[in-house]
Amino acid sequence: DPASKENEYLNKLPLDALTNNHLVRHRMLILDRLTQDLVREFADGDPSRVERFCIEVGRELSAFSGMTSKQI
Repeated sequence: DPASKENEYLNKLPLDALTNNHLVRHRMLILDRLTQDLVREFADGDPSRVERFCIEVGRELSAFSGMTSKQI
């Protein structure tokens, strides 16, 4: 239920606080910064001018986790 008290509480939390996984948390912070930068640069800082974002995420995260660029 979108109007539930639980959803109201979750909507007030920062995006990265919704998971205990440090890899997911870090990527959520990056996603948040990226969307803010995109709005600032391409919509003159007005989020109402943006209908949606489409951001491609690499699937090889778990395969490459902990590897150096040389190992990859």
